[in-house]
Amino acid sequence: MTRYYFDLHECGRGSVIDDEGAELESLEAARHHAIAAARGIMAEEVGSGNLCLGCAITIRDGDGVALMAVPFAEALSITFVDGC
Repeated sequence: MTRYYFDLHECGRGSVIDDEGAELESLEAARHHAIAAARGIMAEEVGSGNLCLGCAITIRDGDGVALMAVPFAEALSITFVDGC
């Protein structure tokens, strides 16, 4: 298992650096973890009447190397239904 770190980058509010990380099987598992975290953060934001689709979570390894960014906009799909 590899320890991955998930840094939150919020538009206009700065960044929150993850010092703890999580041990996961693969980078793909880390991506799924970041998506779930982004969805949880967005759910809280919507509850307070806000939603930042420009925010992102950067996944990095134990050496501090950024491996992937997961923009909040990619963590969900927005659909519009005619007639609603």
